[in-house]
Amino acid sequence: MKKWVKIFLFISSYTPLFAILILKNIKCLNNRKVIILIILFSSFIILSNMILFYILNNHIIAPKQLKIKKVTPKNNETLNYIVSYIIPFIGFELSNIYDILSIMILFFIIGWIYINSNLIFMNPILNLLKYNIYELTDEYNNSYILISKKIINKSKINSFILYEKIADNVILEANLNEK
Repeated sequence: MKKWVKIFLFISSYTPLFAILILKNIKCLNNRKVIILIILFSSFIILSNMILFYILNNHIIAPKQLKIKKVTPKNNETLNYIVSYIIPFIGFELSNIYDILSIMILFFIIGWIYINSNLIFMNPILNLLKYNIYELTDEYNNSYILISKKIINKSKINSFILYEKIADNVILEANLNEK
């Protein structure tokens, strides 16, 4: 996956935070900096989620097959990501340039870690869209993160799934019944 796609997937994971920041600062529409940031956050929300929906709905071109040897649910890991949503509730103001720079540095560091660690699956928007996240091991002991609408449990061990690779070790299950 191209780096820019990972960046937009990371940005889409912050959709709820951007919405909260917009709501908390809507009262400051007389401040030019706040207006620019609200437009920027709104653009991030729209563009990053359009890319996410495109990947989820149009990415499967030539699915490959994988035999499941081990499966571990990972849906609960998204909760760790939500902790960063507390930021707007600790006195952060879009009208203060030092607050803006501080949050930009924090987002850059978090983004760098998540993009380079292939943790882009930790996205609350995926949960809202009813996607499940699993860690799978195949018959060759390769490990993957699977994004799927289906419930995959231990009864699926030794069965096959169709998938498309969307990042180094992140795969999206093909749901050919919906196409």
